[in-house]
Amino acid sequence: MPRRGSLPWLLLAAVLSTLFAIWIEASFIHPVEQAITGTTLWQTNQLDYAYQGRVMVANFVRFLLVVWVLGIWAGVLIDARRSV
Repeated sequence: MPRRGSLPWLLLAAVLSTLFAIWIEASFIHPVEQAITGTTLWQTNQLDYAYQGRVMVANFVRFLLVVWVLGIWAGVLIDARRSV
């Protein structure tokens, strides 16, 4: 038997985690490139391996954020289904 009142808290957690993931994506993964790097050599041949590494890390973090948010929303849907 589901606990009463857990769905609103789980829904609030899902919304907050979605907003947090959007904030992480906007502020850390896609900031203004020149403000972070301070150089125009970031995407040239001299630092190509560094740029590829940064893209690889950003893709991994983006994947983890998607899995995290979808996992919480799946929990919301499972809890909503059980409470009906």
